[in-house]
Amino acid sequence: MKIINRTKGELVADHVPDANSLWTKTRGLIGRSGESLVIKTRFGIHTFGMEAPIMVVVLDKKNTVRKIKIVKPKRIFLWNPHFSTIIETNPNTHFSLGDKIELLPAQKT
Repeated sequence: MKIINRTKGELVADHVPDANSLWTKTRGLIGRSGESLVIKTRFGIHTFGMEAPIMVVVLDKKNTVRKIKIVKPKRIFLWNPHFSTIIETNPNTHFSLGDKIELLPAQKT
């Protein structure tokens, strides 16, 4: 999957793995610094096992950024369960509230 910030005209991440199983959602970015992950969940995330902070970007149904939070290790982050898509990424990634995000499926080879 690719993550594109259409508002800023930037490719945020390329080759983003799908977090579509309970295991990949639970593991998140543990042990994978510098990567990004898109997760469909309404239950929140944790950073237990993380060694560095991550940025969590909460998207609405139209993939508009509704919340941005830097989450330190050993924390839990909850948001309005109305929103079910999040991006976990590097804290240095540039997102702003209201940005339009495009999530493109991986290219078949």
